[in-house]
Amino acid sequence: MKKKVDKRRLSLCLDVDNVVVTERFHEAFEYLADEVGIPSSHIIEVIIAPSDRMRELKLEHFGIDSDTDVIAFPTDFPDLPPEVRALAGELFLGATMIAVNAQSEGWSFSEEFCFVLAHGLLHLKGWSDGTASDRRAMFEEQERLLRLLRGKDFDLTSLVRLRERPEDRELMVW
Repeated sequence: MKKKVDKRRLSLCLDVDNVVVTERFHEAFEYLADEVGIPSSHIIEVIIAPSDRMRELKLEHFGIDSDTDVIAFPTDFPDLPPEVRALAGELFLGATMIAVNAQSEGWSFSEEFCFVLAHGLLHLKGWSDGTASDRRAMFEEQERLLRLLRGKDFDLTSLVRLRERPEDRELMVW
């Protein structure tokens, strides 16, 4: 199942059928993109992908045969002014690993989803997690971004969720 929704900076593609994204998520996304410093004229393609696709991408681009929660592909436009409509990059988010990580961290799926989204947005802005100190700095920035969202009255536990009940099949995936 592929469903695509375009909102301002966000181009969202659901390549899985068990994730429900709320309207409030789009507001949180825009807030995060502002905080990270992505110009409002730039588009970010977010693809929520199944485990096999994430594994395939990680093997193809990093030579590692394992599932993952996020892969970022920044687009480098050094000479474009911020008002030019351009693709800032693509973020592939792995719903399966997000669910696994959420359970192991004791977070809701939605909280882990926001944490991973912040991680991917930071990669699009050039942040690296290649060293222990880079990972620590990036993790601290992700934590700061989530605190900011909570401070703006975003309920991080309900922005995105997994479909778990049969009646959820009737819900529109926003």
